[in-house]
Amino acid sequence: MWYHAGGWNGFSADGVHTGRYCTDTANDLNPGTLIHEHGHMAAEWPDTYSYIGGEPGTWCIMGGGYTDLPNPYFLYENGWLDAENIMDIPGLKTMNSSDAFFAYFYYDPAQPTEFFMIRPYVTSLMYCPSIPDQGMTFWRINTQGDNSQYPNTDRHIELVHANNVDTNKTTNVCFKEGGLLDHFTPYTTPSTNWKFGAKSGQQSGMEATDISAAGPTMTFMLGTPPQAAPYYPLNGSFNDSSASGYHATGYNFSGSQWSTDTFKGSYFDLSQSLQFDGVDDYVVCPAAVSGSNDLTIAFWVKPEILEAMTPLDKFPADSSGAGWSVQLTPDGRVLFLVGSQSNYTEVATFGPVCEANRWTHVACTYSGGTAKIFINGAIRMVKKGITQSTNTTALEVRMGIASQVNTDRIYQDGGRCSVLQCLPGVRSAQRN
Repeated sequence: MWYHAGGWNGFSADGVHTGRYCTDTANDLNPGTLIHEHGHMAAEWPDTYSYIGGEPGTWCIMGGGYTDLPNPYFLYENGWLDAENIMDIPGLKTMNSSDAFFAYFYYDPAQPTEFFMIRPYVTSLMYCPSIPDQGMTFWRINTQGDNSQYPNTDRHIELVHANNVDTNKTTNVCFKEGGLLDHFTPYTTPSTNWKFGAKSGQQSGMEATDISAAGPTMTFMLGTPPQAAPYYPLNGSFNDSSASGYHATGYNFSGSQWSTDTFKGSYFDLSQSLQFDGVDDYVVCPAAVSGSNDLTIAFWVKPEILEAMTPLDKFPADSSGAGWSVQLTPDGRVLFLVGSQSNYTEVATFGPVCEANRWTHVACTYSGGTAKIFINGAIRMVKKGITQSTNTTALEVRMGIASQVNTDRIYQDGGRCSVLQCLPGVRSAQRN
């Protein structure tokens, strides 16, 4: 029997009647085809492969890959997928590759019948065996199209093939991995230009660059990246609460790292702070954070004891002279190192400014060869004529344990941190 879904209303009796049906065969129980036909019957989804030929489909259960996930547009139409429009929100975009029920939209209200949907695909995390590679997928949606009649009509749903204008091929489907293309812009082939409707041929404005390699978390940069201005309250999570999207990640924490001990008299209403175990806890912020020649680093700190410690660090083990580190000394001074391991300038407070078991606000600024240290809003050290720079994206920002230099100066057991801000430019160093 031919696999298909259909309808037959030829029988009706005693309030019972025939209607929609789906067929399978007894000698070839192929679940993929059965799922595809149920997509017609239960969800009323159309085919996304061409009846005419020459088009392999969109690699979803309604296209050529009957056991693959539904495409993001069909999931969205049925209310099974959440989507966020990022057209006017440039910056770093981070996606969980295990989440099949979230996607980004790139939607222009002035071009309402055409838009893009964006979702990562990683082989080990989503079941799409027909997709021949992995990476970030971009779906061009044309609500006026019809895949089944392509090429006589425009497509309804198109999985954009990275670095490949011949969409009849079954390779280079995903960006970064298959086509080794880490960007999708008006200047790539294929491009992000509109193809249909009133704006056909015009630039859509979408520029996705720095697409990461396939992994559990995937990222890309949309548009001109803003200078990172992250704000980490450390109030029960490692998230960036600014609009920058530079979320941090904690490592080796046992789950009891959030303390109710918070500083008083701030402008923030915080109920928790981050507590370290002094052994192997640390936090990583993305490398884009504090990658600037003009920089302000501000945070609250409460060490339980005074030792040689490195609460914040972006200090490379090289001679580049680009990087920085904030350190505490056993006598309570604050050190601000500008540069790298074999090429740096040390800026230090004259005397002790931090005490054990007491919250202290520390702010370090750098601009035009001048570094300053502020303690509780008051300037405590200025040093001019510095030839090194704070500007590096060669490594991430670390909190708790340095990544390359002085890795033994661990922020000690019971030490707390709160409200970390890494800002471009020299900002007011008042306590906040």
